[in-house]
Amino acid sequence: MERSIKLRITTLTAWETANAKLGVRKVELERPPTDGSRRLTAINVESNFQLMRALADHTRIKPSARVERLERGFMRRITATPAANDELVLWNMKFNPELIQFPARELPQEIIAHGDGKTTVADKEANFTKNLRGVSMFESGTMVSWVVIHPSRVARDIQPFCQTLAKAGGSLRFRIPHPILEEIPDDRSSSYVECIEKSVSRHNPTLVMCILMTNKADRYEAIKKKCYVDRAIPSQVVLAKNLNSKGVMSICTKIAIQMNCKIGGSPWGCPVPFKVSCEQEVC
Repeated sequence: MERSIKLRITTLTAWETANAKLGVRKVELERPPTDGSRRLTAINVESNFQLMRALADHTRIKPSARVERLERGFMRRITATPAANDELVLWNMKFNPELIQFPARELPQEIIAHGDGKTTVADKEANFTKNLRGVSMFESGTMVSWVVIHPSRVARDIQPFCQTLAKAGGSLRFRIPHPILEEIPDDRSSSYVECIEKSVSRHNPTLVMCILMTNKADRYEAIKKKCYVDRAIPSQVVLAKNLNSKGVMSICTKIAIQMNCKIGGSPWGCPVPFKVSCEQEVC
């Protein structure tokens, strides 16, 4: 019988640190081959955003920290290890204790274009998430009508969520009308697919939103296949746990931006000043 085997990672410092913080100590491994070796196939993080944030502390390092690790960490380990020094002597090689410095070009901060002719400047880390608050999107699509398909068990949370979503869209100058609500008795893939078919045939909406109780791949794939392959209509999937979470306004803002993009809008723009003379050919 085929089954996955779990094994703790003991060689990756980043994972060890993240595991120690969050208590996640196991990864999914493929069934071991007959020769006894094992092959790592996938890390089972189960959409754990805290784990990914902990990993980012080791993968997204600032330049100053990288320089310090190379000069004071890596080089110190080499010079303090007799075997490494003997190997370098054998090859008649030496490492400069400091990194080579040379003049470079510093790129200017990017200008972000918003709606109504407004522009802002991204910060030094090229992050402009905060710049989106309180300004309209670059281009807003037209949402004529849309359908929300949800299981009956979360029916009481749908209205407040849609109101918050409309409020978040309004702050971005993106009008989101009141949706057409379609209730299904359970959260099976077939229930979503059947309801999508009936709703699209009956209402011809601009977009279909489906509320999922869990993030199981089979339901998500069935919804996307029905909407994009069979009916050619934009779709938005939302987990039920996000309907009444603490950061629901922030979540609704991100969902509104995604919905606008899916119906043909643009959340922001970036000027690209290509200057090509008439004598030059562009291939």
